[in-house]
Amino acid sequence: MSATILEAQPSYLGWIFDEFLPGSHILNLTARKGSRVLSDNHQLNTHAQVSGSATPYDTAIEAGLSLAGALGNTPLLAVRSFDRRGIVHHWNPACETRYGIATKDALGRPMNDLLDVEEVSGENLNEAIQQIWQGTLPGLSRELRLKTVGGQTKLAYVTMFPVFRHGQVSDIFCMDLDIAAFKPLKGSVPSDVLRFKTLFERSADAIILLNEDSFLDANPAAMKMFGYTDKSAMVGQHPENLSPPLQPDGRNSRSKAREMISLAHQLGNYRFEWVHRRASNEDFWAEVLLTAISPSEQALLYAVLRDISDRKDVELKMRLNAQAFESSREAILITDSNKQIISINRAFMEITGFSASEALGNSPKMLSSGLHDQDFYRNIWDTVRVLGHWEGEIWDRHRDGRSYPQWMTISAVINAAGVITNYIAVFSDITHRKASEEHTRYIAEHDFLTNLPNRILLLDRATQAIGAAQRNGKQLAILFLDLDRFKNINDSLGHHIGDRLLKQVAQRLEACVRSSDTVSRLGGDEFIILLIDVDNVESVGHIADKVLKEITNTYLVDDYEFDITGSLGISLYPMDGNDMDTLIKNADAAMYHAKERGRNNYQFFSKEMNVRLVERLTMELALRKALDNEEFMLLYQPQVELCSGRITGAEALIRWMHSDFGVVPPGRFIPVTEESGLIIPIGKWVLETACLQAKAWEKAGYPIVMAVNLSSVQFRQKDLLSTIVSALQRANLDPHLLELEITEGIILEGAERTIETMNALVRIGVKLSIDDFGTGYSSLSYLKRFPINKLKIDRSFVRDIDTDAGDAAITRAIIDMARNLNLKVIAEGVETKAHLDFLLAHGCDEYQGYYFAKPILAEEFERMLKIPEGDT
Repeated sequence: MSATILEAQPSYLGWIFDEFLPGSHILNLTARKGSRVLSDNHQLNTHAQVSGSATPYDTAIEAGLSLAGALGNTPLLAVRSFDRRGIVHHWNPACETRYGIATKDALGRPMNDLLDVEEVSGENLNEAIQQIWQGTLPGLSRELRLKTVGGQTKLAYVTMFPVFRHGQVSDIFCMDLDIAAFKPLKGSVPSDVLRFKTLFERSADAIILLNEDSFLDANPAAMKMFGYTDKSAMVGQHPENLSPPLQPDGRNSRSKAREMISLAHQLGNYRFEWVHRRASNEDFWAEVLLTAISPSEQALLYAVLRDISDRKDVELKMRLNAQAFESSREAILITDSNKQIISINRAFMEITGFSASEALGNSPKMLSSGLHDQDFYRNIWDTVRVLGHWEGEIWDRHRDGRSYPQWMTISAVINAAGVITNYIAVFSDITHRKASEEHTRYIAEHDFLTNLPNRILLLDRATQAIGAAQRNGKQLAILFLDLDRFKNINDSLGHHIGDRLLKQVAQRLEACVRSSDTVSRLGGDEFIILLIDVDNVESVGHIADKVLKEITNTYLVDDYEFDITGSLGISLYPMDGNDMDTLIKNADAAMYHAKERGRNNYQFFSKEMNVRLVERLTMELALRKALDNEEFMLLYQPQVELCSGRITGAEALIRWMHSDFGVVPPGRFIPVTEESGLIIPIGKWVLETACLQAKAWEKAGYPIVMAVNLSSVQFRQKDLLSTIVSALQRANLDPHLLELEITEGIILEGAERTIETMNALVRIGVKLSIDDFGTGYSSLSYLKRFPINKLKIDRSFVRDIDTDAGDAAITRAIIDMARNLNLKVIAEGVETKAHLDFLLAHGCDEYQGYYFAKPILAEEFERMLKIPEGDT
């Protein structure tokens, strides 16, 4: 309901609201122009203004106007008013009838001269009237006895309420109901009044009576809408108080409410949307039809509200959907049930190149690339028909003629009857995504350095190749290549040089095989070649020869020339394995066998190799636990000064005591530790243990030099210096009592870096000696450049020194050379007196060997130290 229903004199309204809506009041009526005006001759004129075309709300307006006119003429309601002086300003025909005083005789006279008013309940009526004049009481409803000048007494139910002018109460209106006529016939209430009461209370729309300052009354629907159970909580509130501070357009609710009221007064009624706030503090949207009522110069407004929150939610969703449709970066097309395009968005035009005029009314077949057959499309529509949607990759044609990939979703729109009314297709151009996926896949499947297939791609190709070989009865071959001593290049010249060299190796390997074969880099300097459709073993050997020959050709990287070799192991499918893991493992075993055979050769896998490989792997696993299990021990072999026979030093020699293997000689397990990297923690333990022992002997009064071997792997470690310093500090050992034995190979690996490391060691006081001198690439030039203290003659020269003229000559030459370079010389492997006499005769400084003592435990060594010189 949204019409001015109560467009009659205020007294009628007061009677209706007090009688039929107990507890409500009409108050603070302010003069405004409106849709109903009381003329000077006190007749009711009706000229409602309703905006828009006739609606159910307009019908309600007409019903209200008719009701108000009927109430104005009813003899039950005597309506009168008086000002502060008590002068009568309004006296309707019912007053003439009831009180026997004509209107012309009543107007302008004091009310007290016309009626003597007496309070039936005994309450102080004058005090209440004074409160109305003061504006502190919005109105009152009482049973009163009214005595006329003619002496008649009338019992009436009187409603009084103020009328404001310029912010002050200017008049009090009274609406008198003849109780004597009404009470005996309670069921005979005027039908117009009953219709109004029913219309107000039972309306599904919220109805609120208000002026521009506050709510005056509210029907049950309004109270329910706002969430109030007590009407007094709503009555007297300004619309602003039941609204959020700001409306959705950002305007202040109070100022905007004044504007809406003003528009209602100007136009008669005004329809608008408003956000109210419920008692629960929840905001909701309402459609408001605000109608102005203006009896005399007073103002009254009547609001009919409908909660449109659901509609607003729908509108918001529709706006969002429309915005999403148009602004989506994915192309969207909608067809009718016949698959004719009826709508597209901007992204569709951008992706396909077709304009709206070209697409609308056309069939999506206009986008077909011709790359899919009819079965492809038939499967799509079958899926949509059964499942209601399809999703997948499809290739379409751009307006410029090129084909491109899309990721598309097609959905069917089904109405309530289960009939398909539309189809919606959403798709995006995935050209860049597919390119990115291909790139990502390439990166995942290829070695970043050489661009060769990595292990992932190799295994994938090998799986397919093994399947094909099974079907065709063919053979496959796996060639496992490891470059010999390649680590030395990385450590001496840097990884950037080694990486560039690996790239050249990869190119040469690819040139050695067919395009159907696969060359893969596993990592580091290890490569695997997969040969498919192998006819015989001889052909595999031919390719292996070709590979080894090709990689041995000289390489040029920057200003460096390299000549490298490789060790190659070969396994064959199906003889050496039925899966790729087994074939690689067996080829790896054959490769290690090739290294054992002197490197730069290839070996075919055999079962014996597998046994050795298993032993090696078993040994490596055992070595990883050996330190924690304290399975290592050090023996010490005395180093003796030849001229005096005095023990001047000891060489620390590691032994491994394993529960299953027994005593494992260094020659068996040291190579495994170097290949696996275990030499680093084991070598650190040897160094620390030897330093602690040397310190113990020093404390006991025997400050002898402790000689410790360093492998090339240890020497290349960047933290070598800090490791040695830490061991010395931990033992509190004088660095001059530590001698590190290194091989000629270490010196030759990288001159500049080696010199830097050796100089650093010498600066802290550590001595350096070259172990096994004469077995490598001995050179006077590096002996002059490096800070060496001592040369150790290898046992291979000493063993036959008394019988082999060549060994004797080499030994003499080493001694003479060392003497000329001011270096000490020590010979190892001295086992006979003849060995000792030869060395003594030619000026060798020190010796060690079984002739004096084999490697012994520290306790036994200390007992030897206590023996006086010459008695040993």
